[in-house]
Amino acid sequence: MWTEFLTSDTFHCTYMSVLQALSTTLISVSVAIFTLSASFLVSKVDGIEKIVRAIESGGISLSIQKKRRDIYNFVSKMKSVTFNALISLPLAVLGFIAYILFSLWRVSYWELLALLPLIGSIIFMSISLHKLIRWYIKFHKHH
Repeated sequence: MWTEFLTSDTFHCTYMSVLQALSTTLISVSVAIFTLSASFLVSKVDGIEKIVRAIESGGISLSIQKKRRDIYNFVSKMKSVTFNALISLPLAVLGFIAYILFSLWRVSYWELLALLPLIGSIIFMSISLHKLIRWYIKFHKHH
């Protein structure tokens, strides 16, 4: 019963449509997360430069230490988010390439392997989103 269903034209067409939609969505979201986190990192460069100048000119006060710690934590979090998005992106692209290959050559059962890179992409993207959401909630709780 399952063998007939997995080799049917109905399953193949539906599966390929879902595979295409999932892979293109994952590519888009991975690029968006990377762009967002990278722009957050770049925006903190000015803050880091101000802190370095303040430390060089007058030493470290409590307020400068707090700013330094906050920026360090923020940069660390965004580097992790950016890294996970960079892992998610090639996995999603690999899933899209698998979609293209399996749409050209129909190979029953092997088509299911195209889900592996997409599942990996979902995992890394979920980690990035989870970290961004946790940061957002924590940030807005204090402000």
